Amino acid sequence: MGTRVKSAIPKCLSCDRWAGVRRLSVDRMSIDHAENARGTCVGGPWHHTQRETISACGRWIVWAELKTPRPH
Repeated sequence: MGTRVKSAIPKCLSCDRWAGVRRLSVDRMSIDHAENARGTCVGGPWHHTQRETISACGRWIVWAELKTPRPH
């Protein structure tokens, strides 16, 4: 993982429909991903197409990992 993006930004990287490789940071404030990461849109308006981490659409759904409470 080489790049870090703030988790609150509504882009493909933080969308539940994006099936690319990513990892939520320990502080849950950012998402780590490979420099040129791409992932498949699953069930959204770009269904079955490769999307970049910074792509966006009007049907963004927050990534489930971001909704899971942080362990204490």
